[in-house]
Amino acid sequence: MYSLLPSYSVYVGCFRPVLLLQGQIPAIVKAIHKQLKEKSVKTRQGCFSLLTELVMVMPGALRDHLPMLVPGIQYALG
Repeated sequence: MYSLLPSYSVYVGCFRPVLLLQGQIPAIVKAIHKQLKEKSVKTRQGCFSLLTELVMVMPGALRDHLPMLVPGIQYALG
């Protein structure tokens, strides 16, 4: 008897990178917080690119970290 559905281990395995990324969000946000205050425009652009990618891959992942990010974003845009 063959099933057309993937086994549970395959199903869980395909989400493993996202789960690993989720565990790194606090450290990433902390690093971005520091980098957004840099004078280099390229550095700040890279931070915004990374934040964009995080939101695309994991919608809502930055919800709990917005208070920490907003001052750096305001500085970078100001």
